[in-house]
Order: sequence, then structure tokens, then C-alpha cells
Amino acid sequence: MGSGVLKKTGRFQGTGAEKWIPLDFHPVYVKVSNLTTPSSVETFESVDGGVRTVTAGTQSVLAAAAGIKLGDPANPDAMGFFVGTDDACNKDGDDLVFLAVE
Repeated sequence: MGSGVLKKTGRFQGTGAEKWIPLDFHPVYVKVSNLTTPSSVETFESVDGGVRTVTAGTQSVLAAAAGIKLGDPANPDAMGFFVGTDDACNKDGDDLVFLAVE
């Protein structure tokens, strides 16, 4: 379990395809917010995919391929997370920000 001490924020442009976001620690919580189309996705340790919230406040659960996947199952030593294909966390051309906590 993470200590909650390490935190990182960042910004990236959406691609619409799965995208790796490297960090210098293993995150236990990540939130990605879409600044272009106000919406967000957040997930916790042991939960692949996460919860999407749109402007109206509606929430839905996302599968790992669509939402956020912490770490890399193919490389357990990799530090970072994947954003999936859902528009809330990786719409092609959109401006996105994230908060990751260890």
C-alpha cells in the first residue's frame, strides 16, 4: 500500500488510443480530468477502469480498456498508468490533466 506521500500532476493531449503515462512511483489513486469536454475518470488500487463523471454529475463504471489501469501487467516493475479509450480520460485532441498519488 502506498504512503500517500508522493504525488504528481501532469498534462497530456488525448490520442483516443491506450496511452502510457510514466511516473517515478507506483500509484494507488489516479484522477484524469478532461479540460476540453468537462468530465473525469478516477480509479483506486485494485480497481481497473474506474468511475467516469460527466458534467451533469452522472457517474458510470468503466472497464479497464476504456478507463484507467494502474501499472503494467506485462511489466510489474513499470511505474505509471494507462489511460484507455474513453472520451472522459483520453479523447483524441483534447487537453487532459491528471493527479496521481502513491
